[in-house]
Amino acid sequence: MVVVSWNMAKSRNIPFDQVLKDCERWGTSLLVIQEPTGSLRDFGSRRKESQPRGCESSWRGHLHESKGSSQGDIVIISREGVVVSNVKGVDVNVGQGTYSITRTNPLVVFDAQEDRERMKIATCHAPFDIAARSAYAVRAINAAQSDGVHCVIGDMNTYGTRTPGASRSRNPSNYQTPSLGATSAKGSGSPLDKAYVSNSIGNSFQAGRIIPGSSSRRVMPSPGGSDQVSDIVDPDWRECQSDHLPIYIAFHDDVDRIRGLFRRGGDDDDSDDDGSPPSKRQRLTKGTHRPIKT
Repeated sequence: MVVVSWNMAKSRNIPFDQVLKDCERWGTSLLVIQEPTGSLRDFGSRRKESQPRGCESSWRGHLHESKGSSQGDIVIISREGVVVSNVKGVDVNVGQGTYSITRTNPLVVFDAQEDRERMKIATCHAPFDIAARSAYAVRAINAAQSDGVHCVIGDMNTYGTRTPGASRSRNPSNYQTPSLGATSAKGSGSPLDKAYVSNSIGNSFQAGRIIPGSSSRRVMPSPGGSDQVSDIVDPDWRECQSDHLPIYIAFHDDVDRIRGLFRRGGDDDDSDDDGSPPSKRQRLTKGTHRPIKT
């Protein structure tokens, strides 16, 4: 299963079919969107399967509306063959600070199944306020742990890379945090978007950012050096329409599939050269979304 998380902050109202065409190239099973644009909200609210223009697969959208402002709304979009069920919002009971512009946004938890692979996923858009976001992250992880969530992925609005609560001996976290690097300001800002993976998954996953092959902006590297970079660069994706880079996480057999889609972010960057050799400019051909083997 491949999960992509994308905050659409400050984006143009790009058509939902364009977003899904990108996701098809990335081999996405599930797309979770924070701060969704109008077209993505509309697609999510229909809650029915559709084959958008230019897409080979049908997709199904689900809009989970926050009880506060629309800034906490989440859109979940699943590819054909992926079943999403038991969607619920969990209140993490974090009071807001002075500067927060919204009420507390929920942690949205749901079940996902692709072939024989079953997972419980959670996503959220954490508060902006400094006084609230750290507590929110800790309580979101605690709530996810209590609910048996395999992966929390979304915009946590925190700057560090440590798993919330991991240093507390009385309340150790059962989640690990892969280093993704900067995600805001199109990859030149802060590491606001994160993934937390249950220790029950072990090392059977890979997480990173998705970067346009034509990006002229400076993209900050992932921590750990070039040998640890798990970014994938899409040579056919010309521009990141949002202020945030999307992040992805692939589980189990899909780790090998993701590694074969695009060259790694640490490789030589000649993606704008249409004449570059295939060994350096790997392209994903249509129809390579393979079923999961479990």
